[in-house]
Amino acid sequence: MTTSIEALTGTWSSNWGDVTFKVTGEAFSGSWNTGSFKGTIKGDDLVMDWTHEDGTTGKAQLSANADRNALKGTWGFDKPAGEGEWELSQTDRQWAPPAKKAEADKPKAEEPKAEEPKAKAKAKA
Repeated sequence: MTTSIEALTGTWSSNWGDVTFKVTGEAFSGSWNTGSFKGTIKGDDLVMDWTHEDGTTGKAQLSANADRNALKGTWGFDKPAGEGEWELSQTDRQWAPPAKKAEADKPKAEEPKAEEPKAKAKAKA
């Protein structure tokens, strides 16, 4: 099974119909049969703003299960809770949250420059 964040991309089944995700870095966007959404991945959570086809907007937050083949959370209008549950599943792959930047990937501090050679002794007199 795939365990990279890109595996979130694709179609998931949900209690609100099929949901399609597209991941770009730690951001994602997508749609379901009557709306669209965009958001960010924060650890094991997906935090998003959604827009229904009738113009209604709201928020949702989903969390991954231990096997990373299901997402479960809530949605609301002014906050990501209070209106209903949203459950998604996918059986053919798993996803993982973005890895924290490794030490090796961090920019290295500039190494001190070697000391310039001292000026040659003044010409012999």
